[in-house]
Amino acid sequence: FSRKLLYISKYFVISFSFLALWISKKILFNLMIPRINIKNIDHLHVVDIFLLSKNIAQSGKFQDRYLSELIKVLRKNNLNYVYLPCFYRDGYNPIIWFKLYRILKKSKHQFISEYDLLTYLDILKIVKFLFRYLFLLLSFIKEHKVESNIDEAIHYSLENSLKDYTLLAYIRYLVGVNLAKNLNNAKLLSYCEYQVVDKSLYKGIKDIDKGFKIYAYQQLRTHEFFMNMKIPEQDKYIGIAPDKIIVNGDYYLPKKTNYKYIALSIRNKEVFSIVSDKKSNNCLILLPYNSEHSIYIINSIMESKIINNDFYIKPHPTLDLKILKQHWKYGNIIYGDLYQHIPNANIIITAIGGVALEAVSMGVTVIIIENKNDFSINPLIGLGKGVIWDIVYNGKELNAVYENLLEKRVNNFNEVMDFSKQYRDLFFSKPSDKDILISFDASNPVKQ
Repeated sequence: FSRKLLYISKYFVISFSFLALWISKKILFNLMIPRINIKNIDHLHVVDIFLLSKNIAQSGKFQDRYLSELIKVLRKNNLNYVYLPCFYRDGYNPIIWFKLYRILKKSKHQFISEYDLLTYLDILKIVKFLFRYLFLLLSFIKEHKVESNIDEAIHYSLENSLKDYTLLAYIRYLVGVNLAKNLNNAKLLSYCEYQVVDKSLYKGIKDIDKGFKIYAYQQLRTHEFFMNMKIPEQDKYIGIAPDKIIVNGDYYLPKKTNYKYIALSIRNKEVFSIVSDKKSNNCLILLPYNSEHSIYIINSIMESKIINNDFYIKPHPTLDLKILKQHWKYGNIIYGDLYQHIPNANIIITAIGGVALEAVSMGVTVIIIENKNDFSINPLIGLGKGVIWDIVYNGKELNAVYENLLEKRVNNFNEVMDFSKQYRDLFFSKPSDKDILISFDASNPVKQ
């Protein structure tokens, strides 16, 4: 009882704090950015992406890291569009909010946000949901019968979730509801990781208008372990699933499905235009967003004997830069667009992740530094191991692997590039303007 009481207290404190912050952001956003009347825009394409708020505020410019190729094609064909941002890590600092909203206001793009779509009347709905959700969850926990170890684990997880606020998901649901109410003949072009915020948005839209088309661009390297990224077949019948799913390459097309899938690399066009040169001699260290893993990579490299003046290090956009200041003892720190640095690299040292797959597909040799104590999922499927990529667990192993892969690039470059092409053909599908238009059925406009 004491534990439940503590969790419920946390739930209310965090939920009302979140709501107070959200209202503050809404007031500032509405004061700074004029509201656009989306009702007057016909055949509107709503482009749903994440905004890395702090990064945009620090850089001083808006950059679409996800679906920028879509925007280029929409603009080229004079198709109406508006960005629907999902603000990520905008924090608690009003100065960051002010900088972010000012940048969006000055952008050549138009934005329609949750602060536009939700009225102050919706805040009452949010408060009502806050209480209703808690009582429904408590009721469900009470009725849930524990008859097995699995039931016990579920019951524990349900009780543990009492302290978690869910207002962000409900706000996204209301965004979907209000979009569907205000728009006719519109489409949602969504960068989809199929997180709760994605499902909630789709559910809100479909609850109001089942004919509102949703196109899910799953432009990331999925894996069987990432269960949230898989779109279950039954979701089609409960009003959550999108109408079409656009994945990166043929490798991600399911063998059997009731959904409409196509393979098209919207986010990774550079994979087909950038190819590593045999003469490249720089080693590029790419740190992931995870602080502990970044520290482990830095320590492993410093433990080895491979470091020299041709080594450059680039942190992930969301990584706390204090990590570099505290642990990296060398210079050559670089920022900006990853693709502008890849042509100058012959070897990339990084963690397991999508960037390793992209780099290999562009002909760059990759060394993955992994911690044996961590659970890891490797997107590289074994093809070309020891030739174009390899994995190490400490600095001592890094010495031998680095020399071996460097030797392969010098003496077996054609074999290295052959493996690169195999990866590119498997995991990516080259986009054209026509293919991009077809991906959201632009050639078949919705009938009036």
